[in-house]
Amino acid sequence: MQRFFSSLFELDIFTRSLDSLNSNQTCQHCACSNSWVSHGFIYRQSGLKVGKRILCANRYGKSGCGRTLALYLSDFIPNRHYSFSVIWAFVLSLLQGSTVEQAYYSAIGHGHFSHRQAYRWLSALYAQLGLFRSWLARLNLNLLDTGYLNFRSTRLAVLLSTLASFAQRFTNISSIQAGLNCRFC
Repeated sequence: MQRFFSSLFELDIFTRSLDSLNSNQTCQHCACSNSWVSHGFIYRQSGLKVGKRILCANRYGKSGCGRTLALYLSDFIPNRHYSFSVIWAFVLSLLQGSTVEQAYYSAIGHGHFSHRQAYRWLSALYAQLGLFRSWLARLNLNLLDTGYLNFRSTRLAVLLSTLASFAQRFTNISSIQAGLNCRFC
């Protein structure tokens, strides 16, 4: 089932059509496909809408399990403070040759915080490396030659070569997370 959407309008259209979902969009717990009900918005602490929940209903004649599934906007990364566009700006700055600290400060827009968070982002991105590479293989994309990254660590060079392929393939950054259909990092 699609979990990331490019706009609230697209997400709203999807949740209004829950009654007509096909059989491959079933609940992962009980395998029901005809029990989904819109269950309200997901908000950030600032009051910004970042997604919607749907419920596999077990009331009113429906045979679901009662569990919820969260659907998100593609610029929001679940369990992350910063949005996808900020983390993607960090990645693009790294691809342009910035150091990790410089890339972090340019992505968040100020140097007020410690750059340790940047290394957490890199670890989370590296943990997703297998997913990224399998997705690129499904799209029949080759990894880019990253000879300009030779001065970096091997681990960072491998990660950045994969992310450079994403940057070349996708001009619309919101389509990356929607295309992966899972959390970016």
